[in-house]
Amino acid sequence: MVLVNNEAGGREAHNGAGLARGYIRAVPVPVVRDAPRDRLELITVEGHPGLLEHPVEGFPYGKANLIVIERYPEGDTPGIIVSVTMASSAEDAIKYAEEMMP
Repeated sequence: MVLVNNEAGGREAHNGAGLARGYIRAVPVPVVRDAPRDRLELITVEGHPGLLEHPVEGFPYGKANLIVIERYPEGDTPGIIVSVTMASSAEDAIKYAEEMMP
């Protein structure tokens, strides 16, 4: 997953998943995904819009990825984006994103 317009935000590992929370200056947020549409789902996480990439079914190392727009940019105030990569399941990806949002 590539985050464009990401100006800040640290990465950490949580059960093998990469977690990041950073700033964005523009929407739409350009996100590069290499997955068929049937594995991509628009969801809401605690009322915030997100794009979830489901893991490959039956693949032993399939991982879930999630991008959530926590806050849209407005004027001089940057937006906030939450990124979860390589979570062991869609449920874990959502749980980790919820833990990162205040």
